[in-house]
Amino acid sequence: MILTSFKKLFASQFLIVFLLISIKLSAEGTKQIMPTASSHGELQLMPSFSNFAWFDCGEDDRLNIHIKTVGEKICFGFGDRINNNGGSISDVQYRLRKPDGTIAMGPVNLPTSGAGYISTYIQATIGPSNLSGNTGGYTALTHTATMTGDYYIEFSYNYSGWGSSDRCRFKYFDITVGNLANQEVDGRVWSKAWQFTSGNQDNEFTGSLFVYADDGIVTKIDFS
Repeated sequence: MILTSFKKLFASQFLIVFLLISIKLSAEGTKQIMPTASSHGELQLMPSFSNFAWFDCGEDDRLNIHIKTVGEKICFGFGDRINNNGGSISDVQYRLRKPDGTIAMGPVNLPTSGAGYISTYIQATIGPSNLSGNTGGYTALTHTATMTGDYYIEFSYNYSGWGSSDRCRFKYFDITVGNLANQEVDGRVWSKAWQFTSGNQDNEFTGSLFVYADDGIVTKIDFS
């Protein structure tokens, strides 16, 4: 089918397409880009290609978390980190910055167990157990916001350039904002430069993203 071929082509070219358009695209985590446990979709870093979510990246490359009210809670966690040869990456660091650029958390290595580590698809789709109603989810790393605006999370790891094991795929990921009532709030995570991968061009991408235009209109892009 033409649609199936398009979805496969899109999956292989996904990170290129969304680096070329200057609009806000929202997602929260694995739940949006992997509708089922057998779906294909992972957050990816590839510093030899772009500076998406990289340490000290420019404003247009940031992975943003919007805070509307002081006291809201940023909850986040990540699964295994995998390079483009299928091996594990053990030295991925993160830091969380406030809207004014000062550091709120980190830099420190992402955990491989305990708080901030997502071990299963079910945990990733339930979300942070720190928030009300998310029984069975993962235990998140958290930060209570002290200012409003766009916080942003950055990553770094050792790599030796194009053609090496320069890609980092997160098996699972979740970034969620909790309100003052400790309830999950959707639609707060966005970027102009998302990088996702479906693994290879034969895998269909069936997730969903939400486009936020300058006029305030939100459009859902559903690839299922």
